[in-house]
Amino acid sequence: MKKKTIIAIAGSVILVVIVVLITLHFRKKRAADTSGIYAFLNEFNVQLKKKNMDSVMFYFDPNLRGSQEYRLLAIRLMGFKQSEDGADTDPFVTLTLGSSDIKTLNPTTSEVTVPAVLSFEKLETRNTELTLKLVKQGDSYKITQVTAKRFLLDYVTYSNYIKDKTLRDEDRFSPETLAAFKVANQLKAKYDSVIWFDHFNGQPYYYVVKGKWEGYSPDSANYKMGLVGPDQKEIIPVEFALIHNISATFDNLVEVEKDHKRGFYDLAGKNVLPVEYDGIYPVSDAQSIAVLKKGDDLFWLKNDYSVSEKTNLKMADIITNIKKTGPFNMTGAGLGDKNIMEFNSRDIPGSIYIAPSYLVDLNLIDPIKQFKNPLRKRVEYDDVSKQYLVQPAINTRDAGNNWLTATFYKIRDYFLGGRSEFYEKKNMVLTDAKRNKVYTADISVNNVKEENSDGMGEGAVCDVNLIKALSDSLFEIKSGSNLYAELYDSTKTIAGGVYYHYFTIKNGKLVNLRNDRVFGFTKYVKMNDSYLKGCYNISEGREYKNLKYHTVNTITPEMLTYMKNEIYADYKYRFKDKRWQSVFMDWYQMDDDKTNATVDDSLTVIDKYNLNFISQKLNTYKSDRQRGNLK
Repeated sequence: MKKKTIIAIAGSVILVVIVVLITLHFRKKRAADTSGIYAFLNEFNVQLKKKNMDSVMFYFDPNLRGSQEYRLLAIRLMGFKQSEDGADTDPFVTLTLGSSDIKTLNPTTSEVTVPAVLSFEKLETRNTELTLKLVKQGDSYKITQVTAKRFLLDYVTYSNYIKDKTLRDEDRFSPETLAAFKVANQLKAKYDSVIWFDHFNGQPYYYVVKGKWEGYSPDSANYKMGLVGPDQKEIIPVEFALIHNISATFDNLVEVEKDHKRGFYDLAGKNVLPVEYDGIYPVSDAQSIAVLKKGDDLFWLKNDYSVSEKTNLKMADIITNIKKTGPFNMTGAGLGDKNIMEFNSRDIPGSIYIAPSYLVDLNLIDPIKQFKNPLRKRVEYDDVSKQYLVQPAINTRDAGNNWLTATFYKIRDYFLGGRSEFYEKKNMVLTDAKRNKVYTADISVNNVKEENSDGMGEGAVCDVNLIKALSDSLFEIKSGSNLYAELYDSTKTIAGGVYYHYFTIKNGKLVNLRNDRVFGFTKYVKMNDSYLKGCYNISEGREYKNLKYHTVNTITPEMLTYMKNEIYADYKYRFKDKRWQSVFMDWYQMDDDKTNATVDDSLTVIDKYNLNFISQKLNTYKSDRQRGNLK
């Protein structure tokens, strides 16, 4: 018994020693990694101080370099002038790298929160921070994600604080704005807030609120909004959730919204259209100016603002006749320099465009959008548009189902605030004649290569827009997009091509089904040979500036292998092959308790069918190569 006890104690001691050694090893490894991260950040900071954009660029992952966060953050950190008149009122940014908080997410990925100080001459400083996600690549790191929302907001707020302390009102605001500030302050004796004022044809109109205004809400439970005219008398009673720009939809009329219903007032205060319609769609028609929607019923709004009896119209009949759904280009203040709405704020400089409800319903623009404001001077802009372009890309009908039509819109937004480029997305308007419904959806896309002379730019080589009904309530949408999928050969990446979206109808709405796979059809469709055809862009090379691109129209064996393995990766399969584990590392944490040694029980019937289909195709390629039919 004593011998067994001694052996047990010895075993316990050995176990404790092993645990201590392992702990010390990992502490040493973490310290080494932390040292490497600090070295990387210091090198990055040196290039920022040199204000060399090309050098700074290579600290970011290639897939991030064209993003909003990269461009705006790099410009702010390097201290380039943002004010259009070049006024020297930009904050100075100091990164306090020694106080950075480093969190290890997995063996190759860390999250670093970097404190920063904003300063300007002798003014009070402000503290802020930004968060960088770093991935180890070889002996160095790349920034693969930037979380800088707080930093960018603090930067702009502090910049406007500098202007408020160093510039005269006459240097910052137009006479019209200063006069409106004065009247708005007087109106606060009667209203809880005066949030905006609209300068329309040389006259100011004031958007007043009773209740607690914390921003626009369709339900407006805590506030009500009204409109006061130049004579400081109410034109529109204070009882609405939203009051739009004057003349935004029809000349000299103002759209209002309440309890998700819409109507119109004129500038004399007359309610020319009762606030009881679900949709108001301006159309090109000799006798009518709009189609009104109430429930499933449609009506004509006549030229004299009278409303017809219920019609036999269908949404599919009017969707292509709606005004302003063809190409349109908004610049400046949204409605032009003679109709400018401003914030009743010294610190928020943009002009406000409250989009007509039908453009919001069709998902062509946000409900409230900011543009450059010609009435403000020496302004620091952030996320403010100088141009907004909407271009119908294509109108396509499902070849097998005449009741289903999709219109794809390319939307490009040009921003002020140091960004010389633009952002582009693609939206879809789906007309379902069978249900007499119109649905909308965002089709995530970034397929811009270079801007050309027409202002809309040149799309990616692989740009398609197709729709297919797989059933009455399941739709497959194919759209060209930038992609990012590393192949087994680390010099090759799928950079762009056909992206598959799957939508279903739930509770009367079009719902985008979650899909993390590059080849999304493997999750929802039993494959056939048609899914092996499609345009894809492949990049080759190791250095971002030396990448070479080519296009394939048939999925290659390398791509098939990726397609097969991403099915397993979708269920957090732990690959034995280190390269595949590295390829899919961003799909999940790579700790043992986060991945699965087997996922056979998780695979769906469609997954299993497609895995078998892909394996057969790979075997065919292998046999053909052995027989010399393939090079």
